[in-house]
Amino acid sequence: MFENKINEVLGEAMETQAWLDQALDCQYLSAEQHAQMDAKWHHVGAILNRMIDTAESLCSAPQPRRKR
Repeated sequence: MFENKINEVLGEAMETQAWLDQALDCQYLSAEQHAQMDAKWHHVGAILNRMIDTAESLCSAPQPRRKR
């Protein structure tokens, strides 16, 4: 379930990248602005991919603490 939600978020992020490219093509953004935002997009995308890769460990039940 968690991995599915992260995949949905990644899809939304990919749509954002498409809009960034469209904004550049329509000259709503300068090449420099696009490059800055695209770099941030890549950073977010990398985080989401790592979350998908480690989803099982992120969602595992916490282990009870041992009493000393």
